[in-house]
Amino acid sequence: MHTLSDITAVILAGGAGTRLQKVLPDVPKALADVNGKPFISFLLDRLERFGVRRVIFCTGYLGHLIQDALGKQSGKIQLAYSPEQSPLDTAGALANACHLLPAGPSLVINGDSYCHTDLNQFYTWFKEKTADAAVLLTRVADTRRFGGVEIDPSGHVVSFNEKPEKNGPGLANAGIYLIDRAIIEAFPENTPCSLEKDIFPKLTGGKLMGFSTQDAFIDIGTPESYKEAADFFTALEGQI
Repeated sequence: MHTLSDITAVILAGGAGTRLQKVLPDVPKALADVNGKPFISFLLDRLERFGVRRVIFCTGYLGHLIQDALGKQSGKIQLAYSPEQSPLDTAGALANACHLLPAGPSLVINGDSYCHTDLNQFYTWFKEKTADAAVLLTRVADTRRFGGVEIDPSGHVVSFNEKPEKNGPGLANAGIYLIDRAIIEAFPENTPCSLEKDIFPKLTGGKLMGFSTQDAFIDIGTPESYKEAADFFTALEGQI
């Protein structure tokens, strides 16, 4: 099995968190308190467990607070930062950080969600598929909130719908990706651009793969889901 010790991880933590500002004023989502520790620490602990040793934070809204809180190292992980001067969205933030990325794939993670999955298994599958881009998928009861994704038997994404019109169970984007630098280099520079809305839908039909799981998943993008995070991580104690 391949391990992530030789790969760079990128955490997308630039969003303004508009829906959370009523309960978290003047705090970036990455630093939202969950059981007495910042949410981002759960992601970093998970990455360290799977061998990641270098993480780049793409920061925007209140990004200086993230850098002040975390500094240059978290456990065995070296931390670097790619600040944006104006909102660039997820793909734009990656384009902004491209000069910091090595050749080959990077592990890209949304900084406001967590999926309790085996990241080395995801990476091994990706290498065996010789893919250029892949998204981790998890089964949820309602895809309308997270975006619905359909894959064919070989794992190619055939439909990537960020905001489905109908609710119901299915595979959803878990906010964890493996993307080759060559793909990121083609993103528009200094331009707001979304992975979910602008990039991935154009890669369906052969260039984008989907890795399906049924692992525990949460995002803290709403006051309701943020409130659920305490119990979610309590249930996972000792496993992260």
